Amino acid sequence: MGFTLGKSERLGRTEFRRAKWKKGGGTPHFLLFRCRNAGSGKRFGVVIQRKIKGAVVRNRIRRSVREFFRLNKDLFDNCHDYYVRVVRMPERIRWDTVSTELRALVAGAVKQ
Repeated sequence: MGFTLGKSERLGRTEFRRAKWKKGGGTPHFLLFRCRNAGSGKRFGVVIQRKIKGAVVRNRIRRSVREFFRLNKDLFDNCHDYYVRVVRMPERIRWDTVSTELRALVAGAVKQ
C-alpha cells in the first residue's frame, strides 16, 4: 500500500452526487459520511461550504483532511466511499488537532 492519494482514490463530482450517503459520525468540526461502492477500492472526498470565509483557509483545511486520508488509508474499509464535511473551522488549523479529531471520528464510524 502506497502513501499516495491517486486519482482512482479521489471521489469525483458525478460519483459524489449519485451516491446514497449515510452519516458515519460527527465531531464539533467535522461530519463523516460513507457509502458502499461497486469497486474494490476506497475513495475519499472533502466538502467545505463557501460560507466559511477565506479561500486560503478553506484550501488549507482541505489539504489537511486529504493528508489524513493519504496517511491513514488502513483505518478505512475497502469497497466504501467516504467524504468529510467541514461544519466549523477549528480555531487554529494545526496538524495534530485535525489528525486527532479525524482519527476519533473514523474510529467511531468504521465500527458501525
